[in-house]
Amino acid sequence: PTSPPGEEPTSPPGEEPTSPPGEEPTSTPSRSGGGGGGGGSPREGNVAIIKSMDREQAHVGEMVNFWLTVTNEDGRSDNVVIRDTLHPCLTIVNATTSWGDLAIEGNTVTVAIDRLFDEDEVTVHILASLNCQPESHEIINTATVSSTSDDDEEEDNVNSVTFQVGEPATPTVLPTDTPTLTPETTPSPTVTSTPPAPMPSLLPHTGITDGNLECHAARMVCDTINRIREQVRDTTRDVPNQGEHRRSPGGR
Repeated sequence: PTSPPGEEPTSPPGEEPTSPPGEEPTSTPSRSGGGGGGGGSPREGNVAIIKSMDREQAHVGEMVNFWLTVTNEDGRSDNVVIRDTLHPCLTIVNATTSWGDLAIEGNTVTVAIDRLFDEDEVTVHILASLNCQPESHEIINTATVSSTSDDDEEEDNVNSVTFQVGEPATPTVLPTDTPTLTPETTPSPTVTSTPPAPMPSLLPHTGITDGNLECHAARMVCDTINRIREQVRDTTRDVPNQGEHRRSPGGR
């Protein structure tokens, strides 16, 4: 089947296919952490903060650690600001951040981030010293996060921690051991026996040696006896003469 001769199919006069008035195709933003979507207006982000610490009780003079964890849970968040002002009894020793520009002013830590995308996360660490004890014996510390494109869910933009403050820790004095006095023993002097001086091998005035000492002594005794005998003999010889001389007058 064909159109009648001389007729060509045409659209109705003045009618052209168009999109519905006022409607233009737009792209749907994609959810990708740290990247953001394609064209069109991005969804508003939702930043949330959680604050934590390393203890439930602290004593004056001790160090305390705080952590702030900020997460962008949806969409894109612009001009994000994290802020934590510590209690007057706390003094900031150091602070670091995994993302953004960190500043410390007095007792306040501030971190500024230009933009966070879906599922981006920032961690801030604060180290502080505890210098005094409040009258309530308790410290409540609150941290906040804000953004110019937040979804205004304020409940998750604020988070606090509470800890008890005890008296200054009393140092434990360990008993010292009494030193044991060990008497010093004075070593006894070593007495070295002196051997007797050897007899001289020669006695010049006697001619006695070690070998003939005993014999010489015996000889001296013998000589003495002999001399005594001779004296006795001489005396005996003189005695008869004296007897005879004495008897002569009596015999007359």
